[in-house]
Amino acid sequence: MCDAIFFVDTCSWLNMLKDVSQFSTISAILNLANSGELKVVLPRQVLLEYKRNVENVVSTLKLESKRHIEWFSELAKKTKTKNAKEAKKLSEQVYDEYVAMLEESRKEMQVILFDKALEIELTQQIIQRAVDRGLERRKPFTGDKNSMGDALIIESVFEYCHLSSNDIKHKYFVSSNTSDFCEGKTKKKSVHEDLLNDFNSLNLNFSNNLSEAVNKVFPGSLSRKAVKAGKRIAEAFSERIEPIYKPFCPYCGTEVHDVITGPKYLYGEFGWLTECPKCKKRFMLVSDLY
Repeated sequence: MCDAIFFVDTCSWLNMLKDVSQFSTISAILNLANSGELKVVLPRQVLLEYKRNVENVVSTLKLESKRHIEWFSELAKKTKTKNAKEAKKLSEQVYDEYVAMLEESRKEMQVILFDKALEIELTQQIIQRAVDRGLERRKPFTGDKNSMGDALIIESVFEYCHLSSNDIKHKYFVSSNTSDFCEGKTKKKSVHEDLLNDFNSLNLNFSNNLSEAVNKVFPGSLSRKAVKAGKRIAEAFSERIEPIYKPFCPYCGTEVHDVITGPKYLYGEFGWLTECPKCKKRFMLVSDLY
C-alpha cells in the first residue's frame, strides 16, 4: 500500500549526487518505490531539467576529483619516494571506487526517475497558470528573474494533487530552491504566502531536505549519517553565494577562472555561467557545496 507521494524538484535530485553520504538515500528511495510504499511523481519539467544537467554535474564532479589524483602524481614525480608512489596508487584506487559508486547511484536515480516515477504531463492549463504567476509576479517568480521552469513544476504538482485522491497520508514537495519557494533566508522550511493556500488546501507538505523527509515518513529507512548530511547539503545549497573551488571545463578539462554571470538558478541547477577559454563552450558551473 502506498503511504506517501513525493514530488521532488530537479535540484534536490542533482544535489544527492554531489555527496557520497547521500548515495544511500537514493538506494532507500528506490527500495521504497519498488515495495510500493512510496510513489514518486514528477512534473515533465523536472525530467527535462535532469536530462539537461546531469551529464554536466557528473563530469564536473569527476574532473574535480581527478585533479586530486594529478596532484598526487606531481608530488610522486617531485619526491620520488616509496610513500609518495604508494599514495598515488592508493589515490587512483579511491578515485576509481568513487567513480564506480557515483555511476551506480546515477543508475539507481535514473531508474527512479524514468522507470518508477509517474510523469505529470504538461497541459495547457498548467502552462497558463504558470504564465499567470509570472505576469502577477507571484512566487516562485522573484524580481526580474525568469522562473518559468519553477512555476511549471509547482503548478504541475498542484494540478496532480487537485485531480488525484486526497487519502494519501503523506504528500511532500521537496526542493532545495528555498529562495523561490519559501518565505526568506530565516524561514527556509516555510512555504511562501503566495503558495501557502494551495499547499494547505491540498494537504501538501514542503521540505528542503529529501533525506529528512524520507526519514520522517519512513523512520529507520536511512542512517543517521545520511540524514545529517542531507541537512548540511540543504543548508549549504540555500546559503552558498560564491564558488569554493577552482572550476574545470566539463568538455576539455581546462581550468576556468572567470565567470560571465552568477550566481544563477537555471534549469534546476544552481551555479555560475562561464565560458571555457580554450574550447569556448559555455556551461553552468555547479557549485561544490560540501
